[in-house]
Amino acid sequence: MWTLQKEQVQGVSVLKIRINDELFERLERLAKLSLKPREREKLRKDLNEILAYMEMLDELDVSKVEPLYTPVESKAPLRGDQIKVFEHIQGIVQNFPEEEEGLLKVSSILGREGESTKT
Repeated sequence: MWTLQKEQVQGVSVLKIRINDELFERLERLAKLSLKPREREKLRKDLNEILAYMEMLDELDVSKVEPLYTPVESKAPLRGDQIKVFEHIQGIVQNFPEEEEGLLKVSSILGREGESTKT
């Protein structure tokens, strides 16, 4: 599916991962893409360049670098909760097509009609 090549980069022996035709066709199928041959070759080349860049980053010596969780050390001040009564409830209720047992009924989103979507 992919090839593993050993190459010399700036005098250092590095293993390189490359996407071959078989893997690219599988990725194209999984992504439900239908590419022309020229598009396919360009995208495969771009993906291999991205992998090469990631491999370069992998080679960096970061042993003396302090972990950085966020580049900005400031914290946003928290705001106090404010309770407000919403006065237009009836307007919302009137916009719903159906009501059942005092609850507003909406069409099913995840499951089929009448089927429970709880897990």
